[in-house]
Formats: sequence, structure tokens, C-alpha cells
Amino acid sequence: MKVSSVCPLREGVKVNAIFSLPPEAEQAEDWYVMTVSRQGLVKKSALSELPGPAAQTFDLAKTKEGDEIGWVLITNGSDEILLATASGMAIRFTEDTVRPMGLLAAGVNGIKLKGDDQVVGAVVVDKKHDLFLLTDSGIAKRVKINQFPTQGRYGQGVIAWKLSSDEKLVGIAHHKPNFEVSIHLAKLAAKRVRLDDAKVRTRPANGNSVIDNLKEGVVLLTVPWEAPEGINGDGSSTRKKPASKPKEKAPEQLALDLGDESKKKSSGKKKTSAGKKTSAKKKTSTKRKSTSRKTASRKSSTRRKSSTRKTSTRKSSKRKKR
Repeated sequence: MKVSSVCPLREGVKVNAIFSLPPEAEQAEDWYVMTVSRQGLVKKSALSELPGPAAQTFDLAKTKEGDEIGWVLITNGSDEILLATASGMAIRFTEDTVRPMGLLAAGVNGIKLKGDDQVVGAVVVDKKHDLFLLTDSGIAKRVKINQFPTQGRYGQGVIAWKLSSDEKLVGIAHHKPNFEVSIHLAKLAAKRVRLDDAKVRTRPANGNSVIDNLKEGVVLLTVPWEAPEGINGDGSSTRKKPASKPKEKAPEQLALDLGDESKKKSSGKKKTSAGKKTSAKKKTSTKRKSTSRKTASRKSSTRRKSSTRKTSTRKSSKRKKR
């Protein structure tokens, strides 16, 4: 689809960056839009300088002949910016070293470039995330952001990756490990990879391949745009908080509960076994009593019979004497 068919930009214009903003009522007063060019020019303008939604185009930044805008960043006035070049150099500087300018200004230099070197990536620094770097041969690595020292603007920077003469960086990304980016190849379709597909390395170390069976070179790395959070009148964020989940019992509490239940079960078993033993004892004693009673009755009956026999014998003897 042609750009001119969906917006007022004239036919043949190349789109290098797309960004979005919250409604004007939710924008902070100290927000800025920063542009970075391929030749290292950096320019910062207040968001209030931008016109509202309209069918007319406007100039966001002036560029020199042979240069072009490559990245658009939204900053809060006190952020840190990191630029990386095709030769593997990188510079990190504070935003306050770039003064706000009007829309017609061209900007100031952000990094010193040697020869035909050019900027291939620009990000707002987040100290929680690593920096993802990708070469044209499909090799990538992640580097801890604290390995890039903060320095003054318009310096040569530090070596982010010591590349061979036939290699170059094609892009950088700076986000959480499971964030996905698109890698565009010379002839084949683009491929999506996660940032954590690349291993964490130091600045001097090599990386690992993130594309299997790569036959054509990598020409571009694109990073999805995430709009900044809007703010309410009281300064709080407009982003909705996720619904809270019901609280679950801690593992220790569960263990205690299970222990109580097991104790109850074991005590129940003990009671049952004790009851069984008592009943068995009762039965045994009852049997013994009945046996003893039978024995006693047998003895008494034997005694009676013997006494009866003796009495009858005496009577018969008396009769004989008579």
C-alpha cells in the first residue's frame, strides 16, 4: 500500500519511523520528542510544539543533504540516550545536554563518526534491560547496559562490539528479554526473534547466531513501537493495573495445615487401634470368665454326684447289717 493513499505525505516519500502519543490531556508538560539522524544529529523539541491532528504535513526536523531521520524517541527531560554505529561504537549521554529547539532546527551532534560510519540505532536507556546488538551476518549478543559508561555528548564513545572489517552492525534493541523484534533479510521473508535468543556477553566478546541456515545477509532490524503511558490530572499513570488475583496460602501455611490434618489422621488411627485393643481385651476377659464359670459349675456338679453316691452307699450298708 502506498503511503500517499492513507495520509497527506506525497508519493515517493520514505517512512523511517512511526510513533504515537496519548491524548493531549494525558501528556506530561516535560515530555519531548527527540529525533536522531543517520549522521548522528540529535534534536529535541517539546511536545507542545507539535500541531494537533490535521490533514496537513509539518516539518519535525531539518536534515542535511545526504542525511535522513532514522529514529524518533519520546523522553521525559531527564532520560539517558544511547546511540550505536555500524562500526560497533556506542555512546551514552544524558538528555539534558541537548537543549530544546523549535521544529525548524536541525539539531546538534550526538556522536563523532569516522569515515563513512553511520548510526544504526538509538534508544532511551532503561537500567533494568540489556542492550541487544545484531550484525549483518545474523550474529547477535546482549550486553549489560552498565557496561556503557555515561559521558559527554559528541564523543567517539566506546567499543560495543569489536567487528571484523567485513562485518557491521545493522541495529540494536533495548527491552525485556522476551520482547520480539523483526529481522529483515536481503531476499527472504523477515523473521521474528526474541531478545533472549542472544546470550549475554561482554562488550569485547563475540555473540551467537539467532537465525538458522542464513544464506542471505541481514539488512535491517525493526523494533515495535510502544506508546508512552499517559498521566491523569493528579500525575498518576492512565495504564490500568491488572486485576489482583485471590491470595493463596503460603507454602509454609499449607505445610502446617497438612501437618495438622496428618496429626488428626494419626490420632484418629491411634484411637481406632486403641479401641480395637480394648475390645479385644474385653472379649478375652469375657471368654476367660465364661470358661472359669463353666469349670466351677462342672466341679460343683461332680462334688454333688460324689456326695450323693456316698450317702446311698451308707444307707445300703445299714440295711445289710439289719
